[in-house]
Amino acid sequence: MHEPKLIVTDDDPTVISFIKEVAEEIGYKVFSAGNGKLLLNTINETDPSVIILDMVMPDMDGIETLKELAARKCTAAIILVTGYQKDYLETANILGTAQGLNIIGSLCKPFSLDKLNELLQTAYSS
Repeated sequence: MHEPKLIVTDDDPTVISFIKEVAEEIGYKVFSAGNGKLLLNTINETDPSVIILDMVMPDMDGIETLKELAARKCTAAIILVTGYQKDYLETANILGTAQGLNIIGSLCKPFSLDKLNELLQTAYSS
């Protein structure tokens, strides 16, 4: 099996580091992007199988990023993350799915190691 690629998009280096450590233990090659624009550039370079997308970013919010991913016909599995209310994730999930994106789950910060591991394992095995 090829090594799956994961892009973590978050503006908090601690969150990126935590996710990277968990994902690498599973077998992912991990890339990070500190904002939505860097995510779009990194997608072009890596062709990821999974994207973890923080919905609140400084330059390009998650909804705008989801629209751009849909316009690019992104096929990666997407995990949505936010520190805001769960309602925001539910709305983003509906919008992303309606645009043809492969949203496989969501995480509210602070999230548990078990939930992160479960979503990454699910994406890894599919």
